Order: sequence, then structure tokens, then C-alpha cells
Amino acid sequence: ICVFHNGEIVESGSHDELLALGGRYYQLVTKKD
Repeated sequence: ICVFHNGEIVESGSHDELLALGGRYYQLVTKKD
């Protein structure tokens, strides 16, 4: 999985790796509406 921000890849890895980073992907996946 690659996470883009402003047209650049800011994070990449598996779902579990990205959750462990606690970055943008984590925020996106765990966001509550």
C-alpha cells in the first residue's frame, strides 16, 4: 500500500506496517465520522 499526500508517496508498506507507523494511513483507517 502506498499513501500519497500532495502527489508524493509519504508512506508505503502493508496494512499492518502502516497501522504500526501511526501516520496518515492509520488516521484514515481509524477515523470516526
